[in-house]
Amino acid sequence: MSGGIKRFLSLWRVIVLACLISTGCAYNLPVTVTTSYNPERNLSEAKRFSLFPTDGERPGIEKALLNMIKERLLRKGCVYDEKNPDFLVRAALHSYMAQFSSPPRLFTVLVPVPGGGYENRSYVADGYMERDYRRAMEVSFVDYREFVASGKVETIWQGMAESTGPVSDTLAVASAMLDQILGEFPRQTGKSAVRRVPLSGKGLE
Repeated sequence: MSGGIKRFLSLWRVIVLACLISTGCAYNLPVTVTTSYNPERNLSEAKRFSLFPTDGERPGIEKALLNMIKERLLRKGCVYDEKNPDFLVRAALHSYMAQFSSPPRLFTVLVPVPGGGYENRSYVADGYMERDYRRAMEVSFVDYREFVASGKVETIWQGMAESTGPVSDTLAVASAMLDQILGEFPRQTGKSAVRRVPLSGKGLE
């Protein structure tokens, strides 16, 4: 990609993000969603749930995710039951920031001069920096009775989502990803795996 095109795209990105931040208009976050399930289980009968203890590298984020999942499952008519659940909920979120930058550049162009002819003139193109936040989320429902009886983690349903975009607010993006994942439970919707999810301007850089 030429330097001129990169500078144009960088400027366009700044303009778009400025609009989002100043006006609160929506940013369409690209999200890819996939789900799978155990065909031998009737997921419509899985109503009672509890939360798997957090044991990952980011227990604070995982706890927040589990609480968001709890709220959404309750809205779906499920029941929170710590003593005798049908399934345990596990959640994990992996994220990292990719940063791209270009230093200022000197370039020379021919420009017309009074009286005819051309001369070389030098210009400095500003440098730029871009950030993308890449995230992958996994939500699993584990058979409670099998786990208690044998310690085996048997997954009866699993949803995954991936997203890349300029939104730095992890929980805002996680909330949108969860909506897409849990929208496929207990039955798949048939929607395309690749989606555009509207977000507010919060957390854009």
